[in-house]
Amino acid sequence: MTELNRLETEWFKRQLERDSPDILTVQTEAEKSSVNGTQYEASFRDLNVAPRASVYISLAVGQRQAVISNIKIQFIGEALSYTLFRNPSGVLGSGTVPVYNMADGLAISPDVVVQSVANFSSIGTQVSPEILCLGDSSSRPRDIMSNLETASPVDRVLANNTEYLFRVTNESDIILKFAALASWRQDTL
Repeated sequence: MTELNRLETEWFKRQLERDSPDILTVQTEAEKSSVNGTQYEASFRDLNVAPRASVYISLAVGQRQAVISNIKIQFIGEALSYTLFRNPSGVLGSGTVPVYNMADGLAISPDVVVQSVANFSSIGTQVSPEILCLGDSSSRPRDIMSNLETASPVDRVLANNTEYLFRVTNESDIILKFAALASWRQDTL
């Protein structure tokens, strides 16, 4: 290395040390929400969905909007479909689904009430495409990972002070068994 190269290298190192910011850490929104105590999860299941029948889950969003990160569905059956509806009316819940904070010890209460639905008078407005998932009649489970996709795989934002119905339909002529795990965040704006 020539003396000029050495001097240039030393000068460059000094410039980097002087001008460079502290180490930058990058986190996803989900990681940030988990650390801040605003990432939640809930699971629901039905192991006896009759042929061509539907199961409904109500999501009542409070003051803070909810951003669904993903919904994972595992099922045994030939086919199921699912979709999301906004502003149903006359919803009669049949049981509250527990919601868990993903930051143990830093629990900020969720602002979404999740419950299984016994009945409703109007389903509301469809706000996601109907997603069809194919399986088979064997007893092998099928896994589906989704985020209620639209044209691109982005998070689904649920408006504050709004109720939603999540519908799972058995699209076959045999009994359907399914389990689902949903996660979402509710950061303060």
